[in-house]
Amino acid sequence: MRIIETILASFIIVAALSFVGIFAVSPTSPSYEMTDLEKMGYSALHDLDQQGLLAPLVYDQRLSDLRTILRITMPTKCISI
Repeated sequence: MRIIETILASFIIVAALSFVGIFAVSPTSPSYEMTDLEKMGYSALHDLDQQGLLAPLVYDQRLSDLRTILRITMPTKCISI
């Protein structure tokens, strides 16, 4: 009788795990990969930081000047700030 209970319990566990596995959503890899536009944006911000321009623009809240610099740096089709 205990053997039958053990087999029945193992079937229930396997069925529950397979049922959960069907509804589990795994993230797709493209959401973790950087696009070329993201790389270009990070590169532009890094260049501004290396030149010492980014920190004063951010801390002094001169966002219009930052937008202007990014419009000059980035391609025109990419900017929607």
